[in-house]
Amino acid sequence: MVGIPGSRFIGHDGAALSGLLFVLALVALLGACSRDDPNEPVVPSMEGADEDLLGLIDDLVSSVRTAPDSGDLRGRLAMAYDVNGFDTAAIATYRQAQSLAPEEFDWPYFRALLHGKEADFDDALTALDEAFAIDADYAPAWLWRGAWLLEQARYDEARAAYERAREIEPKSPASAGIAQSLLRQERFEEAIAVLEPVVDRIPHPHVQRMLGEAYRAVGRTDDARIAMARGRVGHVIQWTDPRVARKAEYVGGFGRRLIRGQDLIKANLPHKALEVMKPLQEWKPDDEGLISNLSWAYKSTGNTDKAVEVLKRGIEVHPHQFRFHLALADVYRDVGDDERLTHHVELALKGDPTNAWAHEQLARIAMQEQRYDDALASYDVALQGGTDNQIEVLYTVGAVEGSRERWPQCIERFQRLVDVDISIAKGHIGLGLCLAEVGRFEEARDAFAWAERIGTHPDELARARQQLAVIEARDA
Repeated sequence: MVGIPGSRFIGHDGAALSGLLFVLALVALLGACSRDDPNEPVVPSMEGADEDLLGLIDDLVSSVRTAPDSGDLRGRLAMAYDVNGFDTAAIATYRQAQSLAPEEFDWPYFRALLHGKEADFDDALTALDEAFAIDADYAPAWLWRGAWLLEQARYDEARAAYERAREIEPKSPASAGIAQSLLRQERFEEAIAVLEPVVDRIPHPHVQRMLGEAYRAVGRTDDARIAMARGRVGHVIQWTDPRVARKAEYVGGFGRRLIRGQDLIKANLPHKALEVMKPLQEWKPDDEGLISNLSWAYKSTGNTDKAVEVLKRGIEVHPHQFRFHLALADVYRDVGDDERLTHHVELALKGDPTNAWAHEQLARIAMQEQRYDDALASYDVALQGGTDNQIEVLYTVGAVEGSRERWPQCIERFQRLVDVDISIAKGHIGLGLCLAEVGRFEEARDAFAWAERIGTHPDELARARQQLAVIEARDA
């Protein structure tokens, strides 16, 4: 016979058993409530995280458990999840923070940004509306609203959002968003009317490309070619978002802190970058990325001695890493030590024989020493290697050929320049002068007409036309 476990105790000890069962049931119930508690801290899998990040998250979770009703502490945990790549946990924790501190703008706003990052635009806009209910005068939030509405092809609403952003912050890039919504609706003349007054105030390639697109659509072909050339390179328009900056202090882990330091250098905050990166030397002092970025930060602060020290250490532990020689050459260029610069450039070229920047430095020194053939040879290697300074190099080699009165070569160089970028007025002026020297006067006038249309160097153009008249009179 199968009995009921514990049935033999029923009788004189029945009350004790009933009490025990009640306690166990209560414990089970409390456990279930804890699991179902909407404010129980979210803790994602941290597999692969380094000790620094694990420690940061553990401290924040402990703080939340100590003060479970604190919206601020919950928001800090959410920001840590956010900036360290735990997006799902961050979204859930921002929701918790918002429920605990419904007056705080940042929690629904940061959640909106995460939804937008994941292209979940409906949820992003919903969260943004919740943030606007707290503060409707934050311009970057309206810029994001415009961007997300554009993604949903809700062009009139997007334009209204951008107009609100421009109203709050006239210096924001909102006009570019307004123009983008008009272009999507093929309202090209209206887009031109928006862009032309701001194209110089928002010097971004994307603005030029939009203007070029609009010009082309209305048949202004030459203006379109110039605008498209000016916008030939560039990324999408970005804007400053001060509220997002508060998340930076919660960056954890070696790699993410290193990236944070690099971002601070790019933002022209090298002293802040050093604060972030110097402690990383205790973890991985010989890491190549850390060495590169530390030297960059020291150089940016003007501490060239420390930059040299870091790079020499890098060469010592990574003797075949040619980029440390390039970085040292760059430091020596800043202090005017061409001898050491040349030494390290030559060492770098052993590892990367076609490095464009290195050949540009050799060309610059050759120019100073009037070794023009050597300079042209180095510049040509730089051009073949894909120099970032293609326009400057092409103009320089054209000017060198002109100074030597090698007119066919001069024409070839300047023609290549204006073929690469038709918006460079000085290229057209140089081309026109070379053409004049070989008697191709009508072509010279055409080149000057292009320079006039571009309109950036009127004084140089006036002098070039005077020189053309002198050459014509000379050759008459």
